[in-house]
Order: sequence, then structure tokens, then C-alpha cells
Amino acid sequence: MIRAKDSLGNYSAPTGIPSVVVDLPEPQDLELVQTYTENPTFGGTFSNMFYNTTESGIALTADGQIDDITDFDAVTSLDFFGDLASSGEYQFASTLDLGAKYDIELLSVLQIRAFQPSDSWDELLTD
Repeated sequence: MIRAKDSLGNYSAPTGIPSVVVDLPEPQDLELVQTYTENPTFGGTFSNMFYNTTESGIALTADGQIDDITDFDAVTSLDFFGDLASSGEYQFASTLDLGAKYDIELLSVLQIRAFQPSDSWDELLTD
């Protein structure tokens, strides 16, 4: 609340001070309103990433350019030529509109695993 003070130091009457009362609604019980899943199609927009069919998921791209290759015989994988990108982004294909106002709890389910692109069974050297 704010009270005005005049040049003589007199404050305004406390009864004339406007106030606002906010009645917060009671929290609602949680219920499943909608589920939004992008996997397995991943139809959104990729930046420094792509859908890797071998790994069945999204992976970082390599930063090598085909024009940078001087000896194609020395390249072991055109899929991952150069170093892996240090970061990438995936933007969902569409937004989620629940159609009303809700107390919400968002849950993201991510399955993450590391893999080395050039470290598959078929690429292991034998003595």
C-alpha cells in the first residue's frame, strides 16, 4: 500500500488507500489432460542434429564438409566426417494447446545414451 505525503509532512488518510484482494483458486487434483510425443517420427526442425536410423534417435551431426575431403580413400565414414558438433537443437513440430487453463505438472521423458559413431562391431579391426 502507498500513502501520499504532502509538503507539510501530512500523510493521506489510511481509509482512502486502495487495495487489491486476490483470491487464489484451490489447487486441482492432477489428471492427465494430454500427452505429446514426438518419438519415433521426430518431425520437428533439427539444427546440428539429425535422426539416426541406426541408433533410432536424434544424434549430433559431424562438422566436416564434403568439399574438405582431399582423399576419399582415407575417410572411414561419410556419415560422421570431421568432429561432432559441440551442441545441437531440436524444435518440436507443433505446439501443445491444452484448450483451457490448468494447474500443470510437465514431465519430460528423455532416453539418453552415448555412442561413438565410428565404433561399431563391423568397424573393429582384427589382427
